Amino acid sequence: MKRALLIVALLLSPAVTSFARATHSASGDDLAKILPIGIVVLVGLIAAAINATRKPKPISPAQVARLQNEATDFFNKIEAGNFTPPQTPLGLLAGESALLNEPSKLLEARATRLYAGGGTRVQGIYVGGGQSASSQTLKEVDSGTLTLTTKRLVFTGSMESRVVQFKDIVAVQAMGDAIELSVGNKPKREVYLVHNPILWGSLLRTYSNTGKA
Repeated sequence: MKRALLIVALLLSPAVTSFARATHSASGDDLAKILPIGIVVLVGLIAAAINATRKPKPISPAQVARLQNEATDFFNKIEAGNFTPPQTPLGLLAGESALLNEPSKLLEARATRLYAGGGTRVQGIYVGGGQSASSQTLKEVDSGTLTLTTKRLVFTGSMESRVVQFKDIVAVQAMGDAIELSVGNKPKREVYLVHNPILWGSLLRTYSNTGKA
């Protein structure tokens, strides 16, 4: 069933992309144009597929339904003209509007060396039998604020700042409590903890597809 849902998502993705390209505008009033049927379908598809992916935190069907309802309410406000952009310390560019802004944590995959087998450890070095292996684990890099605008994704942390342009996004994956980005000019995938991965994922996919138009 999950595989079938993912196949449907792939089949409908071009239609969603075409809709976004046809309605996108570089000005602030593009908020009211990203919505109708295409984005609502995308919200449903991400909600259906979220439990079929690997994720840092398990999520129940009830939680998925709640997040999906929150995302739908968000887009309904935009369509009705009742959306108020969130306050953000980010200096906005000309024609740029803030969409989402919330506390977040940045995670990245880091290699961890593991040693197994016999041998003797001498001054931190194993001598003799046994072998070492490397595995990838998610490590917290920094905590700060994540802001999504109509032009970019910006993470501002205590030690690091990241700016992701939509045209550079290769893939967006919604997980249980985070979004995972594959960015073309960066070797490591970036994982950001967020309250509603369905909402963040829907907006990022829509704008990243539009940014490639």
